[in-house]
Amino acid sequence: MRKFFVLSLGLVFIAAACNQQPANNNTTSQEKQLTSPSNDNRTFVVQLKAQNNSKQNGVARLKMEGDKVKVEINVSSSTKDVQQPAHIHLGSCTSLGDVKYALNNVVNGKSVTLIDTTLDEIIASLPLAVNIHKSAAEASVYYACGDVPATPEGAITPSTSDSNTAKQVTINSNGFSPASLTVKKGTKVTFKNSDTKTHWPASAPHPTHTDYLELDPLQAIAAGGTWEFTFTKVGTWKYHDHLNPTQFGTIVVTE
Repeated sequence: MRKFFVLSLGLVFIAAACNQQPANNNTTSQEKQLTSPSNDNRTFVVQLKAQNNSKQNGVARLKMEGDKVKVEINVSSSTKDVQQPAHIHLGSCTSLGDVKYALNNVVNGKSVTLIDTTLDEIIASLPLAVNIHKSAAEASVYYACGDVPATPEGAITPSTSDSNTAKQVTINSNGFSPASLTVKKGTKVTFKNSDTKTHWPASAPHPTHTDYLELDPLQAIAAGGTWEFTFTKVGTWKYHDHLNPTQFGTIVVTE
């Protein structure tokens, strides 16, 4: 009788342990799914401002690509074919610290780098700044710098209920429709390619896009595709089709 009782009690403990195991596995799987970098579609836009009279203004975009952070720099180029070192530094542009991440050199205003980190890790390390040097030979001379923001592109609180109601601009072989659009600051505009060919809406002038550098998807929109952009600067902004610069449109942004 005693042996039967001990054996029965042991079976009860084994069954309880088996029943608990799947619950732990499910929790772990759910946690991994919620924190996966592949679910992060934020874009952080760094406003790069010219230093030392370089006239090299532009932007750097930070976003996830797979399990890495893609840093894409686009600045007006004042140094043709020159290799310009670029880094993400600790600190701010007014007080740069050590290099946190090395970036690929900027050549003719452009650079693309994949960093083995996540956006959450970058934001947790703030303050950070993206800095571009004049050249490898004159690395002590800074040509452009911008502080990494704490909030992603499009994270704007509207002042009224309809202040940033979404708008759409259609692109086809005849150009942009409507050709002129007035929106409030913080409005998201969707550029929809309804043509059978690719189109590339970008800020004037052609081909530098320097009037509103952020207004540039940095690549063509495929037929049937869309690109969204939130206007955060008040003003009258002319744009064009980079692949067909004779087609223009205008977006007026008000307070």
